[in-house]
Amino acid sequence: MSAQQQPKRLLSARPKMIDDKENKNPNLNDIYIEKYNDKSFVVRGKTYEYRQPLREIGGDWNKNLRGGPAWIFATKHQDAVEEFLKTGQYESRDTHSRNEYVNREQEYILLQKIKEDQDIIRQEIAELRKLMEALARGG
Repeated sequence: MSAQQQPKRLLSARPKMIDDKENKNPNLNDIYIEKYNDKSFVVRGKTYEYRQPLREIGGDWNKNLRGGPAWIFATKHQDAVEEFLKTGQYESRDTHSRNEYVNREQEYILLQKIKEDQDIIRQEIAELRKLMEALARGG
C-alpha cells in the first residue's frame, strides 16, 4: 500500500489515550481524543453507548469528518470530555439552557391557564350582569 492509499489517521497519532490505571470505567478505554483542527477535537472509538453524555457535554456526531465518523467538540469542551473519559462523570453544557427552557415552558403553560381563567371570569361577569339587570327590572 503506498503512502497515498494509507488512511490519514494513524494509531500512533492519538494525542490522548486514557490509561487503564486512571480510568475508573474500563469500557471507556476504547475511546480516544484526537485534535481535529485549531478550534475543535474529535472523540473516536466505541462511543455508541456514551452518545447521550457526549451530546450533553457539547459534542455533535458527524459521519463525514476527515478520518471517519466521530464526535466533534469545540476545544472549550476538552477538559469536560477528558474528565468524562477518566471518571465517567460529566456535567451537561445545557443544564442552564435546559432549565431556562423548562422555566419558559412552565411560564407559557401558566400564561395559557391564566388566559383560560380570564375567559371564564369574563363569562361569569357577563352572566352576573344579566342577572342583575333582570333583578333591577323586577323580573
